[in-house]
Amino acid sequence: MLRTLILCLATLTALPVQALDSATATPSTAYVQGIGAQLVTIRWTIQVSSSGSGAVTIVSNGGTLLAGAQPAVSAGGVLRRTVAAGTTVVHITERLRIDRTSARYILESGGGLFRRTFSDGLTTPVIGEVTLEARSTGEGGLSLQNVDVHFDDASLYRVVGAGAALTAVAKVTTTGRGRIEAVWQIQGPSGGGFRTLRRVTASAAGPRVISLESPPLPTDQPGQYRLRLALGGDGTGTDDPTITYVVGAGGAVTALALQAPAADAVLSAATRFEWTSVKGAVRYRVEFLAQGSAQVVAGVDVKTNVATIKPFTLARLDDGAVTWRVTAYDAAGTVLAQSPARRIGGSFVKTTP
Repeated sequence: MLRTLILCLATLTALPVQALDSATATPSTAYVQGIGAQLVTIRWTIQVSSSGSGAVTIVSNGGTLLAGAQPAVSAGGVLRRTVAAGTTVVHITERLRIDRTSARYILESGGGLFRRTFSDGLTTPVIGEVTLEARSTGEGGLSLQNVDVHFDDASLYRVVGAGAALTAVAKVTTTGRGRIEAVWQIQGPSGGGFRTLRRVTASAAGPRVISLESPPLPTDQPGQYRLRLALGGDGTGTDDPTITYVVGAGGAVTALALQAPAADAVLSAATRFEWTSVKGAVRYRVEFLAQGSAQVVAGVDVKTNVATIKPFTLARLDDGAVTWRVTAYDAAGTVLAQSPARRIGGSFVKTTP
């Protein structure tokens, strides 16, 4: 019994008596340049009061990033450092990755905050913070002013035959100095998420327009494909530039002729859309696109070569000119034919048919 008590006392005296006093970051303010994903180097200094003969392990299980109107998001990995008892200062360096979505929020709001909690598992944790500031282009930071993605014929939407050669180009307008990192990604007709086709990088210095060319695009499987350029290399943002193309079965896709309404007709709920029927088609899709854009703002599916639009669909279209097109599909979902886009102009007349 006495021997057990002595062993317990010996063990207790070997345990460190410690406290975490503070956690500070160097630099206390880090700069975020442009809107691309980037790495920020942070050197944490943790002050420790410790005695005894045991080791001390300090852990931070990740941090929290606050950026403008964006909800708080988790950032940074696990940091861990074990030091001998008696150590009073602990240094831990990390490379914090800021994704392009957070970088955009920081740029728009002018700043943000990264916060970590450090703990030894025994005493009160301490919190360290780093202020994040957006660096203007005048300070040398890279800023992406505009990104325009289109196919090799300058179009924003293509219909091609199986096996056709197809590429795309992104025109990136920049100011300041820095390095562009991006990934060409594709989503095929079989569904699922986007997959990487090619990673691209380019250096920018001063105001200029940089061209980033895609690899040859897949056209072996019929159906619809979505192509995007994920700036910053992460592809997590919802605003990555995206364009669409469709691969038809066999050779070139048949042209579908539009019959009514005439070009520049005034759109109303009473407008009747007609086109030539296509042999083998079981479904037609009428799509409305913003003028001069590949963005589909509304659509309707019908089984015949005639369609009208409901008031709630009409309400989704902005006042002014839009374009419309029709695509014919067979039972397997293969594109059989597609029409060119036709403009509908003038102010909308929103009346009930």
